[in-house]
Amino acid sequence: ELGREATIAQALDRAAVDVEVTLHEEPESEADIRRVLARSYLSLGLLEKAEPHLQRAIELDRAASGAASAEYATSLGLRAALIAQRGDYAGAVELADEAIPIAERAKGVDEQPAIGLRCERALYLMSLRREAEGIEIFRAEVERSSRGGRLGTAEGLRQLNSLAVMLHREGELDEAEELYRQGFQLALEQMGELHPDTLIAQSNLGSMLRDRGAFEEAEALIRAASEGME
Repeated sequence: ELGREATIAQALDRAAVDVEVTLHEEPESEADIRRVLARSYLSLGLLEKAEPHLQRAIELDRAASGAASAEYATSLGLRAALIAQRGDYAGAVELADEAIPIAERAKGVDEQPAIGLRCERALYLMSLRREAEGIEIFRAEVERSSRGGRLGTAEGLRQLNSLAVMLHREGELDEAEELYRQGFQLALEQMGELHPDTLIAQSNLGSMLRDRGAFEEAEALIRAASEGME
């Protein structure tokens, strides 16, 4: 019996054949579908299958939407993600540096895909041991989300959690704990106690408190998060 990931991969393979047949005269739609396929293959770690769809999407975006379009920037960002998965974080940063200003001009600084591209760039920098730069990027994103009233959204909570995790790793425990608590409280208020984002925030806060020696509170949080995920 095939596992879930193998079943998904087979479905993607069938869709990849269909797109060749049905959308060859609709370049914008074909580019959209190829980005979806590339992103899905990347999520499964199937880089060799993702790459041709991504390359074709980049070609179609440049021809159909233009090299100044948000679509083109998104495809460049996916290309950065692919080479990052291969371990080329420096190359991923270079591609993100190309994509971010395109996205910001096309859709705005405070809109997608620019937000996601900046956050991904921060993660690549962390992988290059350029922690201070990555942390400052996430500080700026959290501040933007706070000013824009988006901190309680799924996107804002991910930014808050990412910043807390980075600070935790760097030993900035006071600030990390404050952010973990803020994220957990916001997730409870906005998502509810059993939402996956809430449970992740709860577990992360518990891990932080365990590292700080607050074992009783940590154990209660981690146990509750584990039970909620069952």
